[in-house]
Amino acid sequence: SVEHRLPHVTNISFKNIPAGSMIGSINKEIAVSSGSACTSASMEPSYVLKAMHVEDELAYNSIRFSLGRSTTAEEINYVVQKIKEIYHDIRKRQSETESVGINAGTESY
Repeated sequence: SVEHRLPHVTNISFKNIPAGSMIGSINKEIAVSSGSACTSASMEPSYVLKAMHVEDELAYNSIRFSLGRSTTAEEINYVVQKIKEIYHDIRKRQSETESVGINAGTESY
């Protein structure tokens, strides 16, 4: 809820895209993590998301962003644009993998 959140922390989830895929691409330029600050090294989803009854897939696919006092609107816009690009790149690769995988297992070697 708006009244029970930290204004500088945002958690977003991407359906069908593992957080690790997004984080691996994003972390090249932008500092992000999955889970809460105390569980960011863990593969378990945030206990906060679990307590909020966020469905498992979204909890496991979530990424946490924290803004600092000096974060500018320009930097936020840059991050949003990069996330869009990375999201579309991952979805494209997933589609290519799925289309190639349709006949997987039918080859004999």
